[in-house]
Amino acid sequence: MLPPTLSHAALLLPLILSASATPLAASKPAKTPNCRFAHDYTQASILKNPEPFARDLLYWEGKFHADNVGYNGNNGMTFDGTLLDQVTGLPTKKNAFSAASKESLQFMLYAHAISGSADAARFISPDKPSAAPKIAADILEVKLKTYLKFNETYPGFGGLLPWFSNAEGSDSIEPTWDWVNRIPALDNGELLWAVYGAIQAMEKSRDKSIQQLAGKWQKWLDFTKTTLPIMFYNGGGRVCASTAIANQSLPVSHHSQTYICEDPTYILDDPYEGELVTWWLHFFGGFSSAEKLKLWEVKRAKMKSVDWKEGSKGPVTVLQGYWFSAHEPWKVLEMPYFDVDIVKQVYRNSEVVRTCHSAANKIPGMYASVNNATDPVTGEIQGYISATGIQSVASQNVTESYMITPYSSYPVMLFSKTVGLAWWHNMVGSKKGQNPYGSTEGSRIDGTLVSSFVSWDSKITTVVAMLGGVQDLVRDRMKSDGVYNEFKDVLKREYNMVFKNVKGKNVDFCLPTAQIPENGLVDYTKYLRSLPRNESIVACYRPPPGTIDRDLAREAYAKAVEYFTKEFAGNEDVRGFLVGQTTIKDVEKTVERAKREYETKGQKRRKALKWLNKLSLGIRHYSKALDMLAQHHPEYVGLAWGAIKFVLTGVINHEELIEKLAKALTLISNVLPSIRLSAQLYQTEQMKDAIANLYTQIIQFFQQAAGWYSKSSAGRALSSIFKPFELNYEDTVDQIKLCSETIDNIAHGASRAEIRDMHIAVQLIHRNQQGIRQDLHNMQVQSDERESRLGSHISQVLQVAIASKTVNEAVQLDVRDMKPRVHDLQFASILKILSPLSPQVSPENILRMHNSLAMGRRRHQMSSGHNQAATDIIKALNQWVSATGSSLFILRSGPRANSVTRDHAVDIINYLRSARYRVFWILSPPKSCGLDGSVASVLQSLVYQVIHHEPDLLLRFPESLSASHFLPNRNESEWLDLLCLLVSRLGKCFIIVETEDLYQSSGEVPEWTQKFLLVFQGVINRVEAAGSVVKVLVATFGREANLLPSQPGAVQFVATVQQPRVVPARLRRGLSRSKLRRYSQQSSQLKS
Repeated sequence: MLPPTLSHAALLLPLILSASATPLAASKPAKTPNCRFAHDYTQASILKNPEPFARDLLYWEGKFHADNVGYNGNNGMTFDGTLLDQVTGLPTKKNAFSAASKESLQFMLYAHAISGSADAARFISPDKPSAAPKIAADILEVKLKTYLKFNETYPGFGGLLPWFSNAEGSDSIEPTWDWVNRIPALDNGELLWAVYGAIQAMEKSRDKSIQQLAGKWQKWLDFTKTTLPIMFYNGGGRVCASTAIANQSLPVSHHSQTYICEDPTYILDDPYEGELVTWWLHFFGGFSSAEKLKLWEVKRAKMKSVDWKEGSKGPVTVLQGYWFSAHEPWKVLEMPYFDVDIVKQVYRNSEVVRTCHSAANKIPGMYASVNNATDPVTGEIQGYISATGIQSVASQNVTESYMITPYSSYPVMLFSKTVGLAWWHNMVGSKKGQNPYGSTEGSRIDGTLVSSFVSWDSKITTVVAMLGGVQDLVRDRMKSDGVYNEFKDVLKREYNMVFKNVKGKNVDFCLPTAQIPENGLVDYTKYLRSLPRNESIVACYRPPPGTIDRDLAREAYAKAVEYFTKEFAGNEDVRGFLVGQTTIKDVEKTVERAKREYETKGQKRRKALKWLNKLSLGIRHYSKALDMLAQHHPEYVGLAWGAIKFVLTGVINHEELIEKLAKALTLISNVLPSIRLSAQLYQTEQMKDAIANLYTQIIQFFQQAAGWYSKSSAGRALSSIFKPFELNYEDTVDQIKLCSETIDNIAHGASRAEIRDMHIAVQLIHRNQQGIRQDLHNMQVQSDERESRLGSHISQVLQVAIASKTVNEAVQLDVRDMKPRVHDLQFASILKILSPLSPQVSPENILRMHNSLAMGRRRHQMSSGHNQAATDIIKALNQWVSATGSSLFILRSGPRANSVTRDHAVDIINYLRSARYRVFWILSPPKSCGLDGSVASVLQSLVYQVIHHEPDLLLRFPESLSASHFLPNRNESEWLDLLCLLVSRLGKCFIIVETEDLYQSSGEVPEWTQKFLLVFQGVINRVEAAGSVVKVLVATFGREANLLPSQPGAVQFVATVQQPRVVPARLRRGLSRSKLRRYSQQSSQLKS
């Protein structure tokens, strides 16, 4: 029994081959909007039907949402924005940093994508909208890893974000150089509520992996609830605008970690976007009701109701703005403020004012904080514009009113999408108003410059507003958390306190009344529209954009397996064929076997043999057609060759049939190569239909062959008489030829259309080059004019400089001559001021008196156990003098040793002076002088000595030392400050203080000695902090056990002077010369 032959298996080949063509029933894709699509619409057409314009807007704004343009695909983090080439509009370099505020926009956008928003899908994945939720979730997965890694590296930020560096290609982030150990509150408030809404979207997703992702983000969010109050709340309802962190590498809970307001006067008490942090603290800060109330009491001073009126419009009651910039209402994108009627009315009025102010003043757009225009020479942004808005309803001075930005329309869209789009359209319609990534950052009102930049703030705020913000998602989650009703109650309380009579409820929004003028700018060359291109010409050779191909190969394979399994149930040969992988070699072997069989039958079989030979060659053509498919579906190719082998094996013994079949297959194979090329070159709808018709004819041929073979022997005999086979297949082959010719004609026409379109493109480029040349010429002319004016100005400046050179030189000589004279005058003035305050007895005279007294006392003293005490003192003094840094030496007077202690102080002063050290001293005046002392007089005397002995201080430091520093009637603290200032300018000096008189007069004051010592320890600390060295010796005479508590880093030396034994008069003459000599040596040793 012969195996099944032609059968329906033969249908597989054309079905599989047809998989390389475009699907037959694919829906017609939406037309790709032009980059400068704003020119395709008028204000009237947008007002009539805004949806087509809105879809085009989403499509082109979505171009910004690209890896290495709007965000970093390696870590999922946003870039602040991207600079554009001023000519082409293509990216040049990125602002490779960002902040939590930009992150919040990304979260809000992805929340809508995950929720299944068609508009969000249009933005994120217009070619495959169904992929948008997964794209968003995948980026959020990567972003979460980055957040956690950042918190692990810098735990001091408490999981929140400072302004951060986001290096291109990096998988991590780090604080920018100016945000090390500091963090802003406002931006993080925006981020937290955006994540809050995004988690709600993720939890509602049907995708389990996205639901699991929601749980991971919730853990991060819960962590911030524990850290944010510690980091930003300053008590009493005060929220730090930015916080200084002790150490960003230490966890929030670390015992050494601290958080303080960078500026105690700069707090988030505004009713604008900073309020989002207040709400987070209110609901999740763990505050009592009283503490929550304080949060709002602090803010009430800036919640002001003001009325606006211009011309016939108004009065309209609004919340007074900071500058009344469109950036300020950011908070309403995130929380359901409009659920409270009075709040919704106040904010609607704000947009009435925003639109009508611009309309009344012929301003072609509206104001919002934005990057300034690009410098035409350097290509850099000229700073950032913050102080922009409407002065009459602002609390601050509006100083910059020359840049408008498309995103200023986003708050309007929350109330009227149509009016908001009309304003957006008006601002992007100017030259360079649109670029390959959607809208341009901003434009000068006079049309002279634009900001060649694209950013999250200036683009995605608009998109998020078109999507409705995330208020709905946040509302649902607030209800789940049980805080929604409290939210509304607080809003009603605060707004009803301020807005008693809201005016302007019936005033309508205003539409643009002016356009940005053309003032020398030329559109970006990447998408010039100076010469319109015929879309019908392009459609002749280019595949429709956004086409989503069906996988017909897979569908054909599944259908073939299903059919074979059903038709040949129980046939083991067929079942083996289905699971096998037949190759072209197997088919060739089958043909060779047929050739050998017919060769043995002689001359009669030559006809069939001839066609079998042709079929062998034709199989090569099938091979080429199938090789293209084999790249993606090798299993289908094996099935196709198996089908041909199956047919040939079944008809091998039917001479007539094999001849006709071979001939038909050969003819079909002749048309396949050209079809393959045409299908690759011109994947158009017309080409798709033509190829589909050809495959239909091929399928019909195999259906006829399969139908003939499936009949019984008797049936085939009757069929050959009444319905010859050739009557059926010849017409089909003719149709195949006709279809092939049609495909060739379509390819030829498409080729001509492509050539024509290339010609149009060349014309566009030519016109563009002409425009560029004209611009360059204009720039050259302007440059020449500026150069000429600059040359003239420089010449004038040089003349003035030359003319004044002599005068300047004379002035310089006079100044050089005057400087020492001024110093002398200054010094004389200071001495004149200090003369009434100078010591009644000069320090030098007091030192001479004490030298005389000391010599007399030493004649009557001898050592009795005094040798060891003297040695200890000398050792301590040597260490004190030789120590490199500043230090304090405390010379304590033992019982009845006051005179000896003073003598030691005198000896130390004498030694330091002889060693040419810079030394200043205070010694108790002899009682005969009758002087009264105080701590202030001690400090004053030291100041006098420093100025008297170092007069050049005034010359070296005129900026910090002048006569005003030495005015009389100064208190102790002021003299101390002046002494520290002077001594810190000396480099190194010694101060010796012996004030027995002060100790005697202050003996009843508790702990007076400690306080006195602390004065000079303070001098040491301040002088050392200034980089100088001062060594202070203070002689003490009190009985206090604790002279001075130890201080970290302070260097102190302490020595005690004991009373020497006096030689009685009756023994002086009997004292041996050796003992007198020994005492004299010990005294000299102490003196040295």
